[in-house]
Amino acid sequence: MRLVAALALVFGMAQTANAQTVTCKIFGNHGIGSYGMMQGMCKKTGDDPPPQAGADAQRVRYWPEGVVQVVITGGEPGDKGPWRGYFLQPDYADVFELTRERAGSREQLVLRTGVGWTIVDTWSRVASNESTMTFRLTSMPASEADLDILKDTLKKLSSPSAWDRADDRDCGNDSPGRVSLFCALQNAAIARIGRFHGAQPALDLVRLFVLERWTDRVNHGHALTNFNNHPDTTLEDVRWVLQEAARRAREEIVRAK
Repeated sequence: MRLVAALALVFGMAQTANAQTVTCKIFGNHGIGSYGMMQGMCKKTGDDPPPQAGADAQRVRYWPEGVVQVVITGGEPGDKGPWRGYFLQPDYADVFELTRERAGSREQLVLRTGVGWTIVDTWSRVASNESTMTFRLTSMPASEADLDILKDTLKKLSSPSAWDRADDRDCGNDSPGRVSLFCALQNAAIARIGRFHGAQPALDLVRLFVLERWTDRVNHGHALTNFNNHPDTTLEDVRWVLQEAARRAREEIVRAK
């Protein structure tokens, strides 16, 4: 079975293909509150209109062909949430959470997975024991909080003496005044929004530009750690990635308004 971590490279790459929509039909256990479990099937449907000329390539998420099983726990549409679940196919698995997040300039229902977030278009009951969920396979746009996270990280990584070139993703053991790319992003997220999620759009954008320019420094491990620790990576490279991510975040914020 393909692990979620192994999908990170595929999910993170920008693609120019038109986004598709995933439609899920979900059945069972309505009306029993937070202890409910619902199951169903999801499948890709038609294409979205082409992106506007001159727009940056969409951040398109991977989705397998054929029917994918979905299981959701935590209640039903109309409850407060969050809802948790997983998608499953013989060669594909991904856990997720449905929760409300700031998406661009608005709060929307978001499908959060370990490798990316996307906005949920529909999550509603259509019959006494049937619900529908639909979402497009494009990444959730960055918010002002994401831009702040990126700007704070740039400030932290302003000099060679502040950059920890030996990231182990244990951000509690860093030397005073020194921080890796991953830990700088994590610390900035916690300071700005009170929690950290590895697929926060700010981090998704950083991975995007690492993979677009320096795939050879990532291989099959953790993209941000491998890039940070690669002997050819310079502080200028790290700052370029953050600056490009901030530029894209600004554009996504404007487009989402």
